[in-house]
Amino acid sequence: MKGSGNGEHQKNKKIWAMAAGICSIAFVCCLVWLLYSVITGRRAASELEALRESYVETVEDAQDSTAPDFGESETVVGNQKEETAEAAETTEPSPLLGYEIPAKDVDIEALQEKENQDIYAWLTIPGTVIDYPVLQHPEEPDYYLHHNLDHSSGYPGCIYSQNLNSKEWDDPNTVLYGHNMKNGTMFAELHYYEDPEFFQENPYVYIFTQGYVRIYHIFGAYEYDNRHLLLTIDTQDPAAFAAYLVEVQGLNGLRDHFNEEVSVGIEDKILTLETCVSNKPEKRYIVQAVLEAEGQWPAAEETMTQLQ
Repeated sequence: MKGSGNGEHQKNKKIWAMAAGICSIAFVCCLVWLLYSVITGRRAASELEALRESYVETVEDAQDSTAPDFGESETVVGNQKEETAEAAETTEPSPLLGYEIPAKDVDIEALQEKENQDIYAWLTIPGTVIDYPVLQHPEEPDYYLHHNLDHSSGYPGCIYSQNLNSKEWDDPNTVLYGHNMKNGTMFAELHYYEDPEFFQENPYVYIFTQGYVRIYHIFGAYEYDNRHLLLTIDTQDPAAFAAYLVEVQGLNGLRDHFNEEVSVGIEDKILTLETCVSNKPEKRYIVQAVLEAEGQWPAAEETMTQLQ
């Protein structure tokens, strides 16, 4: 009996030793994964900042770099002012008039040529850190969910659309996806719109393409289920699209907000920004906006005169 007890004791020791070994291996793997995620995230953040510095100019800088040099000639400067004033009188009012457009000029073509050919636009939301290129992989719909600008795998990924959407921004509903990163990057700050005051004070989303800007007015921010919006809602069917718009604008959760003064219908172009909800894998947080104005940007000189 005594030998049997010792054998059982030795067996238990082996089991505990194996369990401890497995836990140690799991701990090391988690630590390696965490370090890899941190390093990858920092590298991706540095790459994005480098993109902003290299390919995004302020409008003032862009104008200064292309402005003709008239020297000290008062006559030429005076004539130019007269021509500008005359052009402003004869030109149709700019569709961009009245908007505080972020003063940036994004060189999308250079980004495609030198960085990543899948970049096709730039997204900016004032009041947040959301100021990123928009990508779309031609073959794998969710490629940039798990890949960075340099095609390395891992977080934070990129802001992207699936190839179900056109890159011309002419679909009834264009959906952009981004991670809800714990460090506040990517689409994490979409959750700022859960606050009604922030929702009211930050109503616009800007999409920059080559020489062009699209201005979207936010009409809703809400928690929704995780259905695939482009596959489950037929936006080409007026009745189905209308029913969806009525449904979402009727949501009344504590963190759901809608601007009833913003008109939106089935004939409009909608932009949907979608991210995850912490600890709710079955939910998504959505900020939705309607195309309200668009035009050439940086604006021509006569348009800049109107805007000032």
